[in-house]
Amino acid sequence: MPKPPPPPLTIGVDIGGTHVRLLLVADDGQVVNRAHLPAIAGDPTEVVRPVSVQVNRWRGAYPHIFRLGVACAGWVDADGRRVHQSPNLGWHDVRLADLLETLCRLPVRVENDVNAALLGEHAAGAALGQRNCVAVFLGTGVGGGVITDGHLMRGAKGAAAEVGHHVLDPNGPLCTCGRHGCWEAYSGGAGMVNRAREAIAAGEKSSLASLPAVTTAEIMAAATAGDALAKRIWGEACRRSIQGMVNLAVLFDPEVMVVGGGVVAANPTLLACIKDGMDQEPPFAGLTDVHLVPAALGDDAAALGVALTTGV
Repeated sequence: MPKPPPPPLTIGVDIGGTHVRLLLVADDGQVVNRAHLPAIAGDPTEVVRPVSVQVNRWRGAYPHIFRLGVACAGWVDADGRRVHQSPNLGWHDVRLADLLETLCRLPVRVENDVNAALLGEHAAGAALGQRNCVAVFLGTGVGGGVITDGHLMRGAKGAAAEVGHHVLDPNGPLCTCGRHGCWEAYSGGAGMVNRAREAIAAGEKSSLASLPAVTTAEIMAAATAGDALAKRIWGEACRRSIQGMVNLAVLFDPEVMVVGGGVVAANPTLLACIKDGMDQEPPFAGLTDVHLVPAALGDDAAALGVALTTGV
């Protein structure tokens, strides 16, 4: 009796500003192998060349690899071929799918990293089985994704659900996108650190001024210790995150809202702050019975998401 063919495998790659994560994934979601590479800033070819080396190494050991999915931060075209802009990577108009297909000789689809993370949480994590869900990841910036009626919302140009760049206060701080008062400027790690630095440079007294480098964890610790500047920055980050999450709940009426990212991981009280704030909102249809849950897949979410949904 002939031996049955081995099950097909897909590689999921998450290209970040500080790391590159690769997962070799079976169709049932089992992670067969994994690899981590240091991030290389600059020219896209140099960034992805080590990825192609690892992919081709796995192809030699696992001949039944059929697809490659890639997640990266930034604006990714709706057809999954081109990265229009990725500030974290310094990329503009990069045809990433074409580049990787040439180097790896596999079909490739590219996805925004937070969309990919939501797809992972939807397929195998905190949003499993839900048809309407929202994800917000608070890290260096604030990223989001929306699944409605079981389908990922992409928009006409692939830029849907860039939740970090909806304006909460037009008179607020300058955001990296060039507008003022975006959610990201208040609650993203870089936004919080920038606001602390600007206040200290303007002469405001703070225990943060003595630190060689300020992080969100240090802002939180200083706020807990009673530092006035840190309390103001952290309090505003919490308040604006409540405002942003309430807006998303009213707009999309989700069953589940998944919250993750490095800022939340380093400062778990933020999730409790958001939950408490949303509970105090007046009853409204979009806010009724919304489950706010922490992301479940950790750093694997984006790579697993593109691996499980590439080609689907």
